[in-house]
Amino acid sequence: MLSPGKDAIGHITYERHRPEQTLLYQLIEKHYPALIEQLDAQGKSLPLYVHQEFEGYLKCGRLEHGFLRVRCDGSDKLNHPDRGNLPPNIKQPPCSIQRRH
Repeated sequence: MLSPGKDAIGHITYERHRPEQTLLYQLIEKHYPALIEQLDAQGKSLPLYVHQEFEGYLKCGRLEHGFLRVRCDGSDKLNHPDRGNLPPNIKQPPCSIQRRH
């Protein structure tokens, strides 16, 4: 049996975080809207920063809110402490980053 996050030969592989499967996420997703409604009915509200934290938490890790795709050529140049100084024969960094919405 393979270890989570490792392939058959022991290389680290990507494993998507699934926050919607955690108990904390499910509790907040279920009860946060009711809390907001209850506070609103009382003429109260949470501080803006608290509201932003809850909303951010509920979006974090969810693909429908966008994701970042990173592709590398397989070299270890990015792990080198001098990664900012690529050798002259490499015209572009070996990885590319794309943000998707």
